Amino acid sequence: MAATSHTRKDSGVLAETDRIRNDAAYFELSICGRHRVYPRLPSQTIVISTGAGANQWGAWTEIVPANVVPFTFNVIGLLIEQLSATGIYHIQVGDCASGSTPGANDVQGEIRFRGTAPIARVTELIPFGCREIAAGRRVMGRAMNDSGGDNIEVSVVIRRYIELSAEVERWPVFPW
Repeated sequence: MAATSHTRKDSGVLAETDRIRNDAAYFELSICGRHRVYPRLPSQTIVISTGAGANQWGAWTEIVPANVVPFTFNVIGLLIEQLSATGIYHIQVGDCASGSTPGANDVQGEIRFRGTAPIARVTELIPFGCREIAAGRRVMGRAMNDSGGDNIEVSVVIRRYIELSAEVERWPVFPW
């Protein structure tokens, strides 16, 4: 039987319905999906140091080691657990292969916040938007602040990445 405009229209509606259903499942997992905190052990701390002077980046510090997360994932939040000084902080999070540091296009995102030492609300999660990170990649962070020479204790919260049916292309560099 030859296809009619009616049957072509129905197949298009069914394809669109499947895409919407898949995307709805993604959003459900975004909100209700399993999350994991790194570092995993309460006795472990990740200390990111700012540069020696004001507005200078500190060195990249490993947060999630390479080959620990066996699936594609996102960093969805940061926990600032302690600061060595009150001030304005700027943190970048990036991913890379084992033995390297993130390049300019490997920076997944950044946050800026005003923090007081000691931290008043350690349990407050700072939401963090991030593209997918391939399984086995390591996650690193670096920071700067308005005074320099300070430390930040952090943890990251990750979530398993579920691909959207209509993925947005990654920009090769920041467009601004």
